[in-house]
Amino acid sequence: MKDILSYFSIQTPQPGTEGGLPYWIFWFLLSIILLLIIFIFLRDKKMRQRLNQFLFRTKQKLVRLRLQKNLNSEKRKKTGFFHDIGKTSNEKKIRFPGDEKLVKKINGLEKKKTDWKKEIQTINSKIDKLKVNFEKTALELDTEKAGYEEGKKQPSLEKNKIKEELSEVEPIVRTFHKDLKKIKKDLSSAEKSLEELSNNEKKGVEEKVVKEKELNNTIKKLQDRKNTIDKKLPGTRQKMEKLTEQQIEIQKIILGFNDKVKDVVERKKQKSQQYHKEVKEWEKNREKIQDHVKDIDNRISPLFQELGELIDKSRIDNKDLSLLYIQVDRANKRISDLEKQIKELE
Repeated sequence: MKDILSYFSIQTPQPGTEGGLPYWIFWFLLSIILLLIIFIFLRDKKMRQRLNQFLFRTKQKLVRLRLQKNLNSEKRKKTGFFHDIGKTSNEKKIRFPGDEKLVKKINGLEKKKTDWKKEIQTINSKIDKLKVNFEKTALELDTEKAGYEEGKKQPSLEKNKIKEELSEVEPIVRTFHKDLKKIKKDLSSAEKSLEELSNNEKKGVEEKVVKEKELNNTIKKLQDRKNTIDKKLPGTRQKMEKLTEQQIEIQKIILGFNDKVKDVVERKKQKSQQYHKEVKEWEKNREKIQDHVKDIDNRISPLFQELGELIDKSRIDNKDLSLLYIQVDRANKRISDLEKQIKELE
């Protein structure tokens, strides 16, 4: 027996059987369980009835919620109609006995509201005036700036022309100085060689004569070149210095225009900052007044509603109120129908 058990214990598991049952067996068993539950449910009459009752109550709740939502909407509409009746009657001065106290409150608030609105109009006028004045000043400053920019064009052209001339003259002057320096060096060297040659007794007479002649020719050419440069250099240098002075003067003129442009830009910036600061202050005041107007609207709205309810009860005969009476009656009918439907669902 032990041998048999040991034999089975060392058997290797077949591939695909590790880790429990296969997935398809799990889903097969789960399907059978669900089918059994459905079968039991179909055979159990009480369970079916409880489910039907649950679904019916859920449906009733949903219908009641929808009806309640419609009812609240109709009541808000009716309140709005009362508000319109009260407001219309006050605007058309439709009166009935007993409304004096309520009308007095409404008129008092309406007067305050009118005064606040006048303040808003005054502020709007001031803001508009500030805007017009700023735009006018900005246009004047822009025109002034454009004038300076235009005035700077001609000096700038002259400056560019002088710059071009200087770009031609300055290299010539530098070349002259460079050539003079080299000529002086070469001339000094040739004169020194000529002196050494005359003191040299080793060389023959004919050789000395030929060499002296070469050195004298070289000295003459260098001297002629030096004289030519000495004649041309002062005039060229004077022209360069004059152009440089003109360039400096024109640059001063251009800088003057640039300073004026900067001044205009700075003045415009200051004007803009001042304008926006003043507008911001007025806008803050306007917002505060608008809050007062909203507060009055919130206070006067229930008074209009109360006045409208009183007038609706009295049903004062007036053509301006006839359509509103009809709208109230329709709202009352819809409210009554909805309340009846909701009651039937209880």
